[in-house]
Amino acid sequence: MRAGSTDLRQRLEQRKKEQFEKFTRALSEVSPTDFMQEDALKAGGICLDLQLSGAIPPITESRRVDSAGVAAIALSERRAAEELIAKARQESLRANQAMVGQARKSRGRALPSRLRLRPVSMQSTRTNSPMPQAPSPLSASTSDWASAISPETPKPGSADSGWTDSPVSMGKVFEEMLANYYRQAEELRDVEYAAIQQARRQETELAQQEHVRREHFEMQHRRREFAIIHELHRRERRRVFDASRTVLVVDRLQEERIKAQLEQQRRREAARQQRAQSSARRAKYESHFDFILSQGALERACSKVDREKHRRDRTVQTKKTVDSRKDRWVKHAGHLRARHLLLQEQKRVRDEDRERQHKYYVSRQDAIREQDFLDKQWNVQMHHLCTNAVRDINAMKQKDTSVYSHMSEKQVNWSTSISTPSVPSMVVDDLSNYQEALQAISSLTDEVRAQFPLHRPYVGETEDGPDETEVVEVAVSP
Repeated sequence: MRAGSTDLRQRLEQRKKEQFEKFTRALSEVSPTDFMQEDALKAGGICLDLQLSGAIPPITESRRVDSAGVAAIALSERRAAEELIAKARQESLRANQAMVGQARKSRGRALPSRLRLRPVSMQSTRTNSPMPQAPSPLSASTSDWASAISPETPKPGSADSGWTDSPVSMGKVFEEMLANYYRQAEELRDVEYAAIQQARRQETELAQQEHVRREHFEMQHRRREFAIIHELHRRERRRVFDASRTVLVVDRLQEERIKAQLEQQRRREAARQQRAQSSARRAKYESHFDFILSQGALERACSKVDREKHRRDRTVQTKKTVDSRKDRWVKHAGHLRARHLLLQEQKRVRDEDRERQHKYYVSRQDAIREQDFLDKQWNVQMHHLCTNAVRDINAMKQKDTSVYSHMSEKQVNWSTSISTPSVPSMVVDDLSNYQEALQAISSLTDEVRAQFPLHRPYVGETEDGPDETEVVEVAVSP
């Protein structure tokens, strides 16, 4: 505990010392003359803060002007700071020496008694004891001290010595007595060290309070000095400003008055020059008035004659233009009339041609429809005729089979085709007329084929269509 508090106090003192040295180095690097120039004084705020904090001395008129005085003040301030630093170092050194001497005295008083006694036993030693143990010749352990009693030596509990208790119990009692003694000695030493630490803390606090009081008094003194000097400077600057402002106002009024007089004179001169120019222009106009009137009358007469001539010329030109335009339009109208008649004739011919072609197309369609109707009608008739002929031929075949069944000739294979027609019913009774029947059927077939060919060619059409005679023939031919 003592070692921990001692180390903490030493670290705090070392830190305070380092901070103070750093502050003094920073102050020594800063030159107060930079803040005493005219530009820095005009800034105001920074200089005022530095003066109030005591970083620079209060500024006066003599310090602004006298560079030797400024250097002397800076040197005196630096020397005062060095003296304060040296004084603080001496005080801290004396305090440290006093604490070290007191600790040495207390340790010297306790050392002989500790050398005469054996060291603390393991059971009586407390954990983390701040006081180191001094070496002693009795540094053996409890077991060694107990084993040092040999069996030959008379023990407290033996019959020869007359002791009643056992030697082991007497050793434990003696050890407990020594432990209690050392414990009480350690407690007394701790109490003394706590009192010494309390006295040191009180002394340090008193020294710090005194230092703070001195610094506070110095700062208040500087502030009062600065306030007085600042008020004097302010009043002086105000007086100078009021005087300069009064002078400026008077000068400004005089300048304004002179400027107004000069402006009035300039305006009068300008008005006089303008009146002179107007009079000169009026006299010149009056001197040339007759010439202007005569010239105006002459110009009006000439312009009237020119306008009349221009009107006549424009009338003649307009008539010529109209006549030439009429002739040109007459010629053009003749061409347009001829072209119009030609177009009408072409349209009439085209309409007639279109109507004739339409009539031809209608008559041709009617003829085709009528021819189709007749073809269908003929096909129906031929179907009935062929059906009846086949029926008659089949009946004739049956009859021939019954009549000539007694003959041994080979049977005839009658064909029903148009190329080999069968015998009609009219000639079945008479076999002599068989050749005539064949000839009649073949002639009938040829006539039918001639009138109704299988592929009937159509008559070719011309560009203007068929003639009226052809149309009539097509319509009447069926």
